Amino acid sequence: MEWLSLLLKGYIYLTAALLVAIGATLFLVTWTCEVRVIQSFLNAPAPFWGFSNRAILLLAGPLQLLFAGCLFVTRNLMTQMVTVLWMGLNYLIYRVAMVWTTNMTFPLPREEFVGWRLGVRKETVDFCWKFFIAYLVIGSSLLMLLKMFLYWRLEKKMKNEAWVKDWQASRDQVNLQAKPVNLKPAANTSGYLKISCSHCGGHIEFAVHPRSVSLE
Repeated sequence: MEWLSLLLKGYIYLTAALLVAIGATLFLVTWTCEVRVIQSFLNAPAPFWGFSNRAILLLAGPLQLLFAGCLFVTRNLMTQMVTVLWMGLNYLIYRVAMVWTTNMTFPLPREEFVGWRLGVRKETVDFCWKFFIAYLVIGSSLLMLLKMFLYWRLEKKMKNEAWVKDWQASRDQVNLQAKPVNLKPAANTSGYLKISCSHCGGHIEFAVHPRSVSLE
């Protein structure tokens, strides 16, 4: 099962590294933006929150860094996987809620802004964000299911091996108790018989015709 632990750790560390990259990018592209042409977008209120888009983007950056730090600090692999799944579901629900309640279309305005600041197409930013959400949700779900399945198989195998050992021990005990007594005289003895003890398995030798004791 060592390979499974390495796979899970690799997934966690890669996720944390991606969160650091995303968080730093969001913070820098927003903090260093001083172009007056897009001030209307940055100052416009964001849906659901009431804060400006600039405040939301500046908050989103450190938030990704905080999530990454939690993944690095937490030592339990299952807790880390649950954290990743929880983050992915939150991103997915928020994205769907924005489109559903505000009738926005993809790419979203924030993705368009980030793409403009990075010098890439807004469709590229939209695709990368969708892929990242799928990576969090699907990846963590599959790895957790794989871990639970393999541990279930290992536990079942250990139970079967324990049952076989108990059955063999019981069978040996029954065979030992039912072992017949050997009443055949030994070939190299004269006038003596050897029998086997039914409890300890040892041999007992005694004379066939014990000497009579004279009482005169």
